[in-house]
Amino acid sequence: MKMIIPILIGVLSFGAFAAKEKPLVSIEKAKKTVFERTMFFPTVITSKVDSQIKSDGDFIVIDRLVSLGDAVKKGTPLLVLRNQDLSVHYEKRIIKSSVDGVVASISVNKGQYINRGENLIHINNPESLYAKIEVAAVDYKKVKEGLLGKIDVSSLNLKDVPVQVSGVGTAVDNLTGTISVELKIKNEMEKLVPG
Repeated sequence: MKMIIPILIGVLSFGAFAAKEKPLVSIEKAKKTVFERTMFFPTVITSKVDSQIKSDGDFIVIDRLVSLGDAVKKGTPLLVLRNQDLSVHYEKRIIKSSVDGVVASISVNKGQYINRGENLIHINNPESLYAKIEVAAVDYKKVKEGLLGKIDVSSLNLKDVPVQVSGVGTAVDNLTGTISVELKIKNEMEKLVPG
């Protein structure tokens, strides 16, 4: 029994005089991490100049003065029309461009009868474009002016065209439950077309 006591005392003494370990502290520079949330929306590319000229009466098309793709200035004659009522003599009606732009589409032909409100000619400017999306009202707070994004146009084989939110609407469309958002196209040299 005398031998066991010194061993226990020796073990207890060793524990009592052992040096305390200092805690290890390391300092590392924090890494900046960007968390992205991807949202997908159908996008419409629109011309900043967009004029749909409609008939203001019932006429017959006498002559088309422009062709598709023609550049026009405000006031350029586009169509010559005459009244459908041949029993009364009316002067020919000249339809003129209301804006500077390019003839994007012509909906009438020479000799065609047209009615009030019918589309005649569409003029836009394919050099001055923006993109438009409709954002669900639940995502409205996530879209802010200045937010960056990218659009893909599969029909033109374009990917990652940079855009930036330039305007956010303030009214919800009752039918779709969406809010309109305009996007500035950052690289206007891209081969985008309205549509």
